[in-house]
Amino acid sequence: MKEEIFLLASKEKQDEFSNFIQDLKAHYQVKSFAEIQRNKSTVIVLGGDGTLNYLANLVGDDLEGIFVIYFPAGTANDFAKSIKILEGEPSLDKVKNIQEHSPWIDIPLMKCNDKFFINVATGGIPAEVTNSGTDIVKKAVGKVEYYISAIKELIAPETIDLEFTAKEFSKKIATYGFLISQGCYAGGGVKVTSNFTSNFKKTFNLVTMEADKLTECLGALMDLQKKEILQTNDCVISKNLENLMIESKRSIPLKLDGEEYEAKKLEFSKSKNKLNFYIY
Repeated sequence: MKEEIFLLASKEKQDEFSNFIQDLKAHYQVKSFAEIQRNKSTVIVLGGDGTLNYLANLVGDDLEGIFVIYFPAGTANDFAKSIKILEGEPSLDKVKNIQEHSPWIDIPLMKCNDKFFINVATGGIPAEVTNSGTDIVKKAVGKVEYYISAIKELIAPETIDLEFTAKEFSKKIATYGFLISQGCYAGGGVKVTSNFTSNFKKTFNLVTMEADKLTECLGALMDLQKKEILQTNDCVISKNLENLMIESKRSIPLKLDGEEYEAKKLEFSKSKNKLNFYIY
């Protein structure tokens, strides 16, 4: 009997990689991920950060020990950069080799209220004006200006009053936005954390700034793209946290791995559940 393996890919990606999928079906019993009913299964993912977000929310707190063979096939593939998986054509030989020889790392699912994500949450104005993959700001400018220039895209940019509460600190500020991340990159290669490596253990990273210090902060954020670690700077708030609550009197626009969400109260933490990614 053929070994069972699950596939998660959009119709577009299934068409794009139809030859690869046919090869898989010749050697495996290939099933849709929607059919998965047990723990410790292997899933092949063809797509970008949005597909991984979909996977995270399908898995949630219910399925454990899922092993992922990830072939980055999205627009930006930021999470792949964080775990150092290079883009490349998927093949049957690669799948066999990965299963037989590759190590894996366990990645905790991040949680925002009842939603799950795996890489980065973007809040505030950047979440309102930047689109996944094809945004004009991302194309024209890139790097950290992808977020900062988003402000300039609005005719009358508004700040949002936020209250940040965690065990380690609390602060009320007017800001244009914030980033919550356990991965290192978002927005097509923007470094979004002050950490040397990704935060796949107990903590995640918060980066935000006060709106009235935007000009001062630009230099510090530009430095972050050139250096491995953000140097101490009073205008940029950068914290490693285990739990965080963000509250506002109005709904906070948010993107979780590029997927839209909003609420007046956001509770961030790391889920107890994890996905196991093969590293190859």
